[in-house]
Amino acid sequence: MERFDPIEVVVALTVEDCIRRGELRIAASLPAAIRRSQLVTVAVGAACAVVLLLLGGARGLPMAVLIAGLAVIAALISRPLLHSRVRRRLVQFYNASPDLRQATRYRFSRSGVDGWSEGRATHSDWAAYSRVEESDKDFVFFTEPPQLGTIPKHCFGTAADIDGFRELLRSAVPSRVTLRR
Repeated sequence: MERFDPIEVVVALTVEDCIRRGELRIAASLPAAIRRSQLVTVAVGAACAVVLLLLGGARGLPMAVLIAGLAVIAALISRPLLHSRVRRRLVQFYNASPDLRQATRYRFSRSGVDGWSEGRATHSDWAAYSRVEESDKDFVFFTEPPQLGTIPKHCFGTAADIDGFRELLRSAVPSRVTLRR
């Protein structure tokens, strides 16, 4: 028997939830992130090239070794630097935004999503969501233009509540939902 009862979830984001949501938003706007990542890679690569050329020229290393060394160094250094910077900014944003830490009550039903927090209430029809995906730790709601919201799984009371939520999503947005089970 399918379950169509409304499901209520209280969400108070942790700093890790905020970081995950921020990383998902970056991934959703990939073209801009790729441009920034390439810029960082080029800057790091240029610095490494200068160092390698100076050191390699003094030791007489072949150009192919210098180029391969440059590629390895750029790959090893640029990604962690970019990720660390993004993570640090997301933590700063979380700490400076009391609204993110404030509990929001959501009610999911066949008619859509209702949300309440101090001083505001919202309603969204299911048609507002271009797709819904389940990840290891969250349910991710995408809208157009590209925006997203997350409902962390740890906010559900039990595994049965998560299963009931999956059933509701399957019935509310059947062609636009990707679930793990």
